[in-house]
Amino acid sequence: MSSTDVSALIPRFKRAAIDAYMRTSPSGWEINGDSYEIDSSSAHYTVTRPGPDGEGGGDWSSDNFIADIFVGGGKDEEFGAAFDSIRSRIDEAIAPWLHLPDPGTIEGEVASAVAVARKLSGAAAASEGAQVGAGLIAGNIALIMENSDAMSGAAIAAFKSRFVSQLGPVIGGLHGLSVVLGAALAAEQKLWESARENVRQIVQAGVDASEELAASGATEGYEIALKVAGWAAQGAKLFVPGAGAVFEVVGLGIQVVQGSSEQDPEKETITGADAAAVLSTFEEALRALNEGIAHEETLLDENLSNNLTAVQSQQSSYDLSAPLVQDDPASSSDVIIIEPSLVIEISSTYLPTISAELSGSATALLSASMSCVARDGALGIGASGPSGAWGTLRTLLYDLLRNLAWDVTTGAQNLDLVLQDMQSNEQRVVDEMAQFLARFDAGNPVDPWH
Repeated sequence: MSSTDVSALIPRFKRAAIDAYMRTSPSGWEINGDSYEIDSSSAHYTVTRPGPDGEGGGDWSSDNFIADIFVGGGKDEEFGAAFDSIRSRIDEAIAPWLHLPDPGTIEGEVASAVAVARKLSGAAAASEGAQVGAGLIAGNIALIMENSDAMSGAAIAAFKSRFVSQLGPVIGGLHGLSVVLGAALAAEQKLWESARENVRQIVQAGVDASEELAASGATEGYEIALKVAGWAAQGAKLFVPGAGAVFEVVGLGIQVVQGSSEQDPEKETITGADAAAVLSTFEEALRALNEGIAHEETLLDENLSNNLTAVQSQQSSYDLSAPLVQDDPASSSDVIIIEPSLVIEISSTYLPTISAELSGSATALLSASMSCVARDGALGIGASGPSGAWGTLRTLLYDLLRNLAWDVTTGAQNLDLVLQDMQSNEQRVVDEMAQFLARFDAGNPVDPWH
């Protein structure tokens, strides 16, 4: 449904509501073409009817010449004011709903968020966490662990425990935040898709009930099922089907919106014994719809804020802050198995790939926005909905991704320098052994037997 669909119904609604007002008035005016007519014992009275655009009408006339002269002007004002009041009431009620967020536009933002989540997907699984996925990062962390397991020594052990073992869960936490952001967008998309359809149904019900009143003086009413409840709780599943496992990374404190996603829709009925009653139930249905939207957006806004607080209070879960890894040539007890080719693969291929994916995720994140949910300030939780909290969390995630990309690049440089240090020490030992063997072959210069 577009705003054009609703706008096209408004003229018809105005005319039908005015028709119902005249039909159910104490005088019981009859509709006859472009006028309302009534006969009394003394005269025939006519009031002009609004046109198909719902405008105009209200001019009173009578075949009683005296009445026409002395009361005609006052009657014109009376009916004109009544018609204008009905039109204004409809305009005021529907005005905030004419320019709603476009679900198609929001869907494009969801796609941008999906691109970020896919890049970050699966990192924790590669470090024995619970998250699963198919991003490049996970595979490269697994390759780093494989290469590291083929070597030993204090420096390699430190690299694995202080860097690699932390890298997966930290990226897993950032992936979780990307899903929180995407889930909020997905929930907003469905929320406004449902709301737009409900608005159309409410306006159509107002038209139908008014036309029934105008035709027969009564209406059975039209029931509308408001379908906005539960979308906030469904956001994560909408964004990543089967997303429960995404949030099993221990200790991250990531939250998704809680609550039942299988709620029975609230029902509103457009009905009434006269035009005013129909308009009242029409207005009440729109109020109820707005309250439902506001409730869902409050859940989204609180969830975004809670996750922001969680990140700020558990920084180590989202930021790799490992100390530099160094070789200790003074450790004579350290048994070292070092494969330079494996180290070079880690520092020159696997870690740079991870860093590039993190940087790419940060760049892709900039393409996602929640400005697409802008609407009239009277709707939901305000003109921008939950986009304030969403934008703050997005900015933090962007900064964390760039920061971690730097950390990974620095880690690669660190590991490369450790290898160079090891190789330098190894050459020193080789040189010393050669010198020793030369002295050994020369024999003891103070051997008394020679």
